[in-house]
Amino acid sequence: MDLLAQGFDSSLPRFFRPDFATTVRILKDWYVALSEDDHEIVHQHLHSLPSLLSTVPLEGLLQSMLQFWDPDASVFRFGRCEMTPLVEEYSRLLSIPDEWTLSVEPVFPHSYQREFSNFQGLRRLVSDPGLDLEEGTCTIAYLSDQFGALGSLCHPHGPVIRSRDQRRSRRPWVFILCFFSTFLFPRADGAVDLRLVRVVRTLQRWRTIVPMVLAETYRALTRCSRGQSHFFTGAALLLQFW
Repeated sequence: MDLLAQGFDSSLPRFFRPDFATTVRILKDWYVALSEDDHEIVHQHLHSLPSLLSTVPLEGLLQSMLQFWDPDASVFRFGRCEMTPLVEEYSRLLSIPDEWTLSVEPVFPHSYQREFSNFQGLRRLVSDPGLDLEEGTCTIAYLSDQFGALGSLCHPHGPVIRSRDQRRSRRPWVFILCFFSTFLFPRADGAVDLRLVRVVRTLQRWRTIVPMVLAETYRALTRCSRGQSHFFTGAALLLQFW
């Protein structure tokens, strides 16, 4: 089958969820609605990554590439030619400053509830259909309804809000969290992994996300090529760009 002509093969691992386009539209509207100061924060920490919002996914191309991945050597093999994405290449692709030599560390706390509530500017977390504390996830809608393009920064349980100003200051960072969950570290169920809050926190200290992104990309390629996963949990569009 010509994967490029057919678009994608449903029998092969998927690189994008069926609702990917809908999620991207939500993030696009959110991005446009950010204030000038919020845009500055996003660009200072994401650099060229927001361009992914306008990138057309080519799932057939990525599925074709997957067939050439050597999981033992972590390289793509095309005959005698070996290729693999490098930190330096991704850093140039994303316009990461050369002085950003320290990387974001994927340190996941055992208790993320307090950190996630502070991250949103809340005194505490409260039950919500879009929030699964047992699984440690929430939906994109749970966050976009509060902080997105049409979000009022309000919360169904008003008293748990620390202050409206604090909520407003969280808006660009919550956007970055949702961006990471959609483009860099997606889950097969489309949920936002609350442990990524710590990654976003580390990003605030002017560290590069590239090594962590590449590590997850290698892991996802290997798992998919070995039949251990039917969904690619890495940065698919960055791999497509590369």
